[in-house]
Amino acid sequence: MPLKRTEKDDTLFRYLDIIQYAPLKEFTEEALMTYGTKKHLLVANKVIDVMMEMMKKKNLLSSNTSQAFVEIMLSSALLHNLFYNGSLHSVFFARERLTPLAREKGVPEMSVMQIFQLIEAQFGDDIAIEACRPRPSHPTELFAWAVWFVEEYNSTGKKMPC
Repeated sequence: MPLKRTEKDDTLFRYLDIIQYAPLKEFTEEALMTYGTKKHLLVANKVIDVMMEMMKKKNLLSSNTSQAFVEIMLSSALLHNLFYNGSLHSVFFARERLTPLAREKGVPEMSVMQIFQLIEAQFGDDIAIEACRPRPSHPTELFAWAVWFVEEYNSTGKKMPC
């Protein structure tokens, strides 16, 4: 069942509402509304809850933090689980299906690349493709650990790519 935004579940969209850069917000929202479900968004919000706490703990969130950095992390987390189905190649479906929408909405190419790099790094060192593994002390590593904690450690049922 496609996502619809209502007043009743407005907190479901709390992290989307933090994104201030209009092209990125419009891209993320349209992707969520087109491909997402409430279940996708509930899991994504839990990942972001963990990710934000990790960024605070590592002193990556402060008044000096680049808002663009945070917004790219939020967009990636909100979209990371839209297409993944347990197969290795489905990790790349977000890039394949959402790149045209990102370009249509005017998201800068560098931001588009960063969003999909984060999504493709969500399995950390468990992914068979070395180029998709997160770099140590990089946002991809933090993102992968947040996904692992919510979706594997806490057993949401997400299968690792095979």
